[in-house]
Amino acid sequence: TAGELTQAIPLSLSDEYLPAEWQSEESNDVSVDYLALCKGTQRHTFEMHPGVAHHPGTAQGLNFGEHEQNGVTLVTVGTEPQLEQRTLRLASVRWLVLKLQLQPETSRSHLIHLMQESLLSHQKGSHEKLWMVRWQLQGSGELFDSLRNFKHQGSLSNELALVVKERLPVGIEQSFYLQAKNSELPGTGSTLSQLFQTQLNTFQSESEHPLQQLLTQATHLDQSWLQRLNSVTAQLDDRQIINAAIHNGQTWLDVSSDEEVHV
Repeated sequence: TAGELTQAIPLSLSDEYLPAEWQSEESNDVSVDYLALCKGTQRHTFEMHPGVAHHPGTAQGLNFGEHEQNGVTLVTVGTEPQLEQRTLRLASVRWLVLKLQLQPETSRSHLIHLMQESLLSHQKGSHEKLWMVRWQLQGSGELFDSLRNFKHQGSLSNELALVVKERLPVGIEQSFYLQAKNSELPGTGSTLSQLFQTQLNTFQSESEHPLQQLLTQATHLDQSWLQRLNSVTAQLDDRQIINAAIHNGQTWLDVSSDEEVHV
């Protein structure tokens, strides 16, 4: 949703509120029309007494939690004690969280159609070069279960990218977050531990070298970065990482039913 946000804000500061050095004769030629406070990633403006304070936020979102109002703030100062603020959306990367429901009877072709509709419902900004898309899928059925496999996710992502290529001229990176339909928070730590172990076993069965498998999805990166990632991966022990995951899972999740469970 590219666009501009315009907001007019009155700003006036009487001499009694100005610092002493601003009131001196030597600084009479210096005036403050606008004060921006660079704090935090969320953009907002609030009134003070007197004046206003403005947090411009971040121009570019860095993760899926920062996918809303990003951009730079253009401030126009007129002759009247009035400021005009406009948010210019100039971020080259857009973060999108798209939610879909999958029924047991949903076919692959229908899912591709739903994903295509969801993507194309968002208008591309002229400045945008890349969309980071997280597909948040909830449902059940054979197709839903198959998407727990990274290879099936990659195949679906590639097919969708080809389908929307002509109508959406922007790079797309896709990831998947699956949630079983009507899933409830397990009541015991042992159940959580079993679920974790099942998912870990599934992950292991997909590839003998899961780290190298993940790198096959990063061939679009700059070759120097890809070589560095391959070099680091070659020095890592997959078995050691899996063992650490098993240990951490058992430590964090294997608690008795009368203990509080944190997820």
